[in-house]
Amino acid sequence: MVDHKPKLFKMLAYNNRISTEDDEIRMDFVLRVAHGDVDPTCRGQVPVGGTPAAGSRAINNACGNLGFLYSYYGGHDGTKQWGRINYIRTMADDGGKQADSVDAVSKWASNWNQFYTIHSLMNSGEYDYMTISIEADINYPDNNSGLFNKFDKGVAPISSSNLGGTEFPQWLYAFVGQDAGYWGWVPNQRPGATYGNGNIYTNDTSQFTDSSIVSLSDQIPAQLYEYSLSDPKASNTGKHNGPIAFIGWDNLPLLWSKGQANWGLVTDYGFKYTFDYADGKGSKEFNMGEGVAPPRSFFVYWNNPAYKATYRDAKGLAKPYPCSKTTSFYYQWVGLKDGNDWVPVSALTPTVQRVDGQVPNTHYWPPAIIGGAGDIAAFNAPSNGAHTSNTLMSTGEAQKADGSIDFKTAKAKDGLDGYFKLVTWPITTNADGSVDGCATGDWGVATNPAAGITDGMAQPEVQKRIGEGWTVDTAYYKYTVPLPENPTIDAIPVNGFSSTLTPAISGTGTASAGGKKYRVDLFREDPGKPINASEPDDYDTEGVFIGSVQTDASGHWSIKDGNADGKNTDGSKARYHARLVELNDGYELASGFSNIADLFFNSTADPAPSITQVLVPHTVDGSLPGGAVVKVSGTASPRYEHSVLKLYVQSKADKSAQPRQVYSETIPTGGHTVSWSTDLATATFPQSWADLTYVFTATLTSSTDLVSDSGEKTDVVDVTPPDPGVTLANWTGVHGTALNGQVGSASAPQEAARMKVSWPDRSSTGYEVGNVSGSDGSWQVSLPAAMKSGDIGVWAKDSQGNESAKVEYKLNSIPPVKALPFTGRQIWSLLGGTASLIAALVLVAILLARHKRSGLKL
Repeated sequence: MVDHKPKLFKMLAYNNRISTEDDEIRMDFVLRVAHGDVDPTCRGQVPVGGTPAAGSRAINNACGNLGFLYSYYGGHDGTKQWGRINYIRTMADDGGKQADSVDAVSKWASNWNQFYTIHSLMNSGEYDYMTISIEADINYPDNNSGLFNKFDKGVAPISSSNLGGTEFPQWLYAFVGQDAGYWGWVPNQRPGATYGNGNIYTNDTSQFTDSSIVSLSDQIPAQLYEYSLSDPKASNTGKHNGPIAFIGWDNLPLLWSKGQANWGLVTDYGFKYTFDYADGKGSKEFNMGEGVAPPRSFFVYWNNPAYKATYRDAKGLAKPYPCSKTTSFYYQWVGLKDGNDWVPVSALTPTVQRVDGQVPNTHYWPPAIIGGAGDIAAFNAPSNGAHTSNTLMSTGEAQKADGSIDFKTAKAKDGLDGYFKLVTWPITTNADGSVDGCATGDWGVATNPAAGITDGMAQPEVQKRIGEGWTVDTAYYKYTVPLPENPTIDAIPVNGFSSTLTPAISGTGTASAGGKKYRVDLFREDPGKPINASEPDDYDTEGVFIGSVQTDASGHWSIKDGNADGKNTDGSKARYHARLVELNDGYELASGFSNIADLFFNSTADPAPSITQVLVPHTVDGSLPGGAVVKVSGTASPRYEHSVLKLYVQSKADKSAQPRQVYSETIPTGGHTVSWSTDLATATFPQSWADLTYVFTATLTSSTDLVSDSGEKTDVVDVTPPDPGVTLANWTGVHGTALNGQVGSASAPQEAARMKVSWPDRSSTGYEVGNVSGSDGSWQVSLPAAMKSGDIGVWAKDSQGNESAKVEYKLNSIPPVKALPFTGRQIWSLLGGTASLIAALVLVAILLARHKRSGLKL
């Protein structure tokens, strides 16, 4: 469930060390609110650089019902005056003019009054994270008998004798909700007052625990420093709070903006301004590029209330206060990295910088002047006559000679998040310049704390040193809250297709290990609000929530879409994306969305394809024509795209053989009938069987691996030429026994073969119907009339159309002489003829016997 109560995500900087004379609130922080609860653009009702009209309920609500309320005198219970911090808009609309943004952030830098601004808003899942700066006046009690004692009796009074200041609670509330900015929830208000802006007066603070309001600073108490030695204890012990760094207010000291540029300075857009110099020195136009802070944006100035003061010891002797002189200080720019770590900004101050030459003072407000004896604060500007070494001119490449600072360069060099703050630490001595008693123990922490941080320093020590210092300057350059790394969807069913309407979507993300936990939330696109390709992390197009799961120790995760809304239907398409949520700190910071995974639902097998034709080539003159193939064709009607047609063949005669896949084709489209065909090499069909019948089978495999019923066709694939088997060619005709052309056990008589004969006189007898072999393969072709003896050629063509090679044979067309009486010469002639005939028959018999043994054709 989304929590609509605002929540402090990160306090970036807070001037919790403050003088009671120069008391101001300065805060930079990140606030979490429910997505859409706050609109920094005020729905267009407040221009960039503008503020909501005082007392306007409608405009306050349009700005997102966000407000800040703080105890003006400090304390809480019984406190009667609470100040409301008003809003100044510095965020432009998407696609807004650059000039508007430049003007708006310049106006923020010129602020003197109680305002907050929203620098950026970043969506992270169900929440928005807003980067906010606050500048406001406050009136802490100046001493232990001040206003504070009249209100909140539960807090110890301040004292100028407390080393390091007096810990003092500060109450600053953030609220979100309908009319929250209008104080509708605060009872006992001053009658007739309008509280859209300004102060309210109430002592009923029990209402401040409402579900829409949260305290931002109660866990970060202030350390109050008295600007004078008013506590009688101080005059007896010599103790005092310690040196004080001036925070600045209004136009003190005079910065380029003539306002409070030093806190929450936004450098994202650059600056264009005219600076008017004092003492008649004219003016100068400045045009700072993106990421560049102008000269005199930041300053450091230290006071020491004990300077030149004396106290009386137990013997009544006047003595100077110890640790009363502060003429030097340290400073360092530190930047936020990876969301949590404070590190040195190496392009500015890789190590802490020492500055000497500051004029010592008891209490002094650097005046609104430039140059002259009074201009004695240290600025990011070259030295002038008032201060030579007392400057904030850093050593790194982001520091420019004119004093400007290039935060864009600084961010890029160290891979920083884009938030910077200047922390300063005092260097304090006794009145005579010695450090005896000022460098160690409680005095050391208060007057000479350990200064500076280094690269690689442990963060607890970093936090301690920053906490003991004073943060007086802050700046932004395109600061963003680092989000968890986006998860990845890397496993969806069958390469983007699902045979089930309840698929499992899997992927990887940051591992839940080492005491840290991460959750993956999976969403399916809502067709009514499709994922925005140009803004894939847009919360409003996240889609339908499917489910969540914690990543395992290796970072893997898997979530099943149960199809609870019934939107997954056969033939439909779904798009999934996921985000990773941190579960370690209670904020549920979410990553951007993962890659988008498209999934097509195909839960029904395709209808069986058909095989309509098998075209088999045949031999001519004993050989297949060049490039001869077996062409198989048919039709298919896949339901959806990317079905795969597969063709199998199996010999009908080979009972042990399995169907062999001989062809596959992906059909890119679906929903209609398509024709298909393939050419198969004749070698695909072994000719070693007497029965050359083959079974052709076709199937469609869907993109989800569903296999259709089979389409089937049986056909003979005979590409073997027959053997005419000529056995005799004489006056009775040409005779033979045709064979199927196979060898070994597959050899068999060729039935229904037709014969073709070329005769000695160059005539021929074609494949006549009558010249057909019988069931035993025997055949006979009659001689044409008066055919002479000579060479003949014989071809056979089987019933499939395969033609044999030419078989040559000798034709003896002379018939034998009829029998005559054995008388006279004629008897001897007849005997001679008979003997010749017998000899010829013997020769034929011998030749036939050889032919049968050798397989030679005559």
